[in-house]
Parts: sequence; C-alpha cells; structure tokens
Amino acid sequence: MHTSIEDLVAELTTSGSETLDTDTVNQLKRRLKHDESDQAIIQTFQALQLALEKRHAQVRLSALQLANIVFCRSHQFRLLVVENLPRWFELVLGTNHKKLPAPVQYAQQLRDMAAEIYYMWVERFGNGYQRLVYGFRYLRFIEQVDFKRAVKEYKRKDPERIRARRKIRLEAQSEYLKRSLVSVQADYMRTRQSINEALDTLDNCFAILVPGIVDIFGSHGATAGTTNDDDDDGDLDEVLAIMAANRQSIDININPERVLEAEEDTENSAVFDVIRDYLRLCVQ
Repeated sequence: MHTSIEDLVAELTTSGSETLDTDTVNQLKRRLKHDESDQAIIQTFQALQLALEKRHAQVRLSALQLANIVFCRSHQFRLLVVENLPRWFELVLGTNHKKLPAPVQYAQQLRDMAAEIYYMWVERFGNGYQRLVYGFRYLRFIEQVDFKRAVKEYKRKDPERIRARRKIRLEAQSEYLKRSLVSVQADYMRTRQSINEALDTLDNCFAILVPGIVDIFGSHGATAGTTNDDDDDGDLDEVLAIMAANRQSIDININPERVLEAEEDTENSAVFDVIRDYLRLCVQ
C-alpha cells in the first residue's frame, strides 16, 4: 500500500532535519510523475500549505524547500502557488506585519531562503507567470525585502543560466535595433524620394516662368546607397543616432546664381499655385 501524499509531506517537513530526506523526496516525485489528473499535485499543494501554516519556523523551512522542488517541476503547482502568493509571502517572509514563528534562528533562515528561492523563480519563470514579477516588485518596493544576498547567491549557484539569459537579452535587443534600422531607412527613402520629386516639379515650374533657367536648387537627385546585409551590425550605430535625434533632415541647397524674380498674373497663377503647394511639402 502506497504511503499517502499527505504522509510523505508530513514526514519531510517534520523530520527535524535541516535537509530533506532524498529517498522520501524521490518517492514523492515518482507519485507526482505518474499522476495524469493533477490530483496528486493539488494534494501536495494543500499538504504544503498546511505545513506552512504551522507555528514553527523549521517546519516552514522544510516545507519551502519541498515546495521549491515541486515548483520547478510542475506547471500546475506553479499556478496554484501564484494564485496564493500574498499568503505565502506572509508565511515565509513575514510580510504585511506578520511575524515569523520561533525558533528565531530558523525564522531568519526561512526569510533568507524565501528571498533566494523567490528571486530564482522570477528569473526562471517570470516570463511565463507575470504575477511572479508583480510579486517581486511588491516585495522589493512596498515590503522593502532585500534581495541583494539572493541575487548574489543565485549568480554564484547558476552562472551558466545567468550568461544564457544575458545572451538571449542581447540577441533580442540586437534584433530589435536591426528591425528599427530597416524601418527608419525605409521611411527616410520614402521622404527623400517625395522631396526630390517635389523639387523636380518646382524646377519645371520655374523653367516655365523664366525660360532657360535650370537647376535652381542645385543637385538634389542623388539617392542613398543600398544597405548590404553584411553591414547590418555596423549600421546599428547609425540607427541609434537617428532614433536619438528623433528626426530626419534633408538639405536643400538653392543655387544663388539661379534666384529669379517673376510677377504672378492671370496667365501664370496656376504655376504659382503649384509652386506654393510643393514648397509647403518641402518644408514640412
């Protein structure tokens, strides 16, 4: 006959040992692994909740250690914990002015371990469970929980995961900047093309008003070079500079030797109207 889940949890949390018995933990893991209905997970959560409610810091410390093992293995268990975060914060961190029970030395261990474990949960599972992130912010800024030691311990125990997460963040940032570069460059080319077309039209209009005059705006038809995929990394600095300036500029040089004077009359008023419209477009 199998030992009940409640009895396994009780045995692990009331043994009086500072570490969990490996054989008993493995027995519980096997029970959870072969349960397809999640009923064993629910029973485990309920049993751990009862253990955390005990007025004994060492019992709570063992319950927290066991909860961490199950939390890292089961999505369903994570959902149950996330739904009950406020109460768990009170029981393992003493939030909301709740005092942790004696013995004092275990109460301090419980508080330190809770901060360390919760920080690890946020780092590993925060992207999939937003309430973990919200809970972390609440603990840090409202309850003033100090996570400095927890961060240090996490980095010491799991440096490979830290490096992997940093690499993922840098790759995501690089990909975002590359997409931004493509968007800025496309916008720049559309704007430049529109202004060049407007300047060509203005040149034609001025040629109508004063036959023989050409190139009043100087050279404005040059187009920007195409972007080579191999130069994407080097172009990241360019997009950062463009985005920081938060605007684009295109210089329009008026040839001083080509300035003209012409009076508007009924015969050329339509040409003047076109000139005014396109000048507004160029200076927008």
